[in-house]
Amino acid sequence: MMSRNPLLPHREGFRFTPELGQRLRELRNKAGLKQEDIAARMGRAGPGAKTAISRLERGKSAHPTFDLVVEYLTACGASLSDIEDLAPSAPSASPKKKRVRKPKSREERLRLVRKRAETLPTELVIEDRLFEWLNDEDMLPSVDQRKALAGYGRTVFYTLLKARKATHAARRKLLATGLTSGEDADGVRGLIERLFEEMDKSGVLDRKEPVDAAAVVDGRTKLKKVKKAEKRMDEHYETRFRLWHDMRHWVIERIRNESRSLHPELGVTQDRILGYLNVVSEFCIIADETEPGSEERRQRFEQRVEKATDKAGCRKVGEFSIRRYDELKPSIPKKPEGK
Repeated sequence: MMSRNPLLPHREGFRFTPELGQRLRELRNKAGLKQEDIAARMGRAGPGAKTAISRLERGKSAHPTFDLVVEYLTACGASLSDIEDLAPSAPSASPKKKRVRKPKSREERLRLVRKRAETLPTELVIEDRLFEWLNDEDMLPSVDQRKALAGYGRTVFYTLLKARKATHAARRKLLATGLTSGEDADGVRGLIERLFEEMDKSGVLDRKEPVDAAAVVDGRTKLKKVKKAEKRMDEHYETRFRLWHDMRHWVIERIRNESRSLHPELGVTQDRILGYLNVVSEFCIIADETEPGSEERRQRFEQRVEKATDKAGCRKVGEFSIRRYDELKPSIPKKPEGK
């Protein structure tokens, strides 16, 4: 164990300065170590470990302690004597009194015990599995290596667990809308998980897009636009809807023109032509919205004939229009579902 240099202040009077942070960085560089190496030797793991060391060296840590500096020096293979010239003098103020914590109530202790018990099964499995995997001297001879990997594995697991909780919450919110089924939601989740794994392995997640920032700011070029899937689906829907609408309109117009051949037989005068053409359109819509031979089609057909003044003529036009629409309907694309 490293003994405290008498030239350094007691812990109560310890003050961390930017100069001390600079000295720690110099000692690390002298030892040929990286920030992540120091973090690992200090037993710190996880995405924020390197950042914590960087903040310490820059004097940006919120409350760097005397013990933390000692740990850092030990990780560098240095000693307290390497920083004694930077040690501030201890203040004359009396030591701070320890804050006495108010005893927890029985209800609070019961709640904490139950909360702790909820995580025990998961933690037991994690630690048992990490021990089994990493306690292999043939794979990793160094205990420090195994400990560092254990910390990393623990961090990965709880990161995935946090993501799982967020995913489940989003799934419940989706299903509450009633727009989709659980099977569809699980299908999308599986798709995204496979996509993520594929992107991770292929390096897409680490790929950076080269950009001339000055050219973008000056208006000489623009960044690529990313169109969200929802926007693309809307555009695709509009395209399909227009195609369906235009083709249906073309079929109805064709039948309207063909129906003119019935006008002489029905005695349609020039001033009544438009009315008969509109009747053709109405029967085409009935044919489009009903199935051949269905009771719904029969009822709607008869209701329209009953409204006509020339019922016989209306029936003849209706029979012609529906028959021709059924013949031409295969040329009309299926109406897209949606809006």
